[in-house]
Amino acid sequence: MEKRGVRFLVPNEYGHLIQDVLNTIDIERYFWHIDSDEIYISNDNEGIIDNLFSRDKKNNILSGKKFKKLISENIYSTIFGEFKAFTKSSEVTEIDTFEDFIKSKCEIVLLIVDSIYYDIYCKDVNTILSIYESAVQSGYDNVEFIDEKDSRTRLLVW
Repeated sequence: MEKRGVRFLVPNEYGHLIQDVLNTIDIERYFWHIDSDEIYISNDNEGIIDNLFSRDKKNNILSGKKFKKLISENIYSTIFGEFKAFTKSSEVTEIDTFEDFIKSKCEIVLLIVDSIYYDIYCKDVNTILSIYESAVQSGYDNVEFIDEKDSRTRLLVW
């Protein structure tokens, strides 16, 4: 059985969920292409402030350093998002399907839907295994491997 990634459910709450689910990955090693995101920063005194990435994206791409800073230093609520990790910004291409992913220079795809559904696709099986173990240890629900029987036909949230 070919492992393509990991799928699980997270709590619907404010926090550092993207940082938490990617904690076994060297986030700064990549350029992150961010598309179709709705992730809100929270301020306990004022409620929702802004979209987490709205002011910092340049052509929908963030350096790993900037991406890590945003997901680790802010409290936020994830509604949906598409995140694709490339080793060089010049290699960023559109990825719609798993076949596009395999042919591309993209190493990781994180898809978030309806606040709680997280799918993470990776080319490296050791990364898949470490994400799986971390998700189980974090107590996330319905943790499972994504394999070639995956019903998802597109690596998009919309």
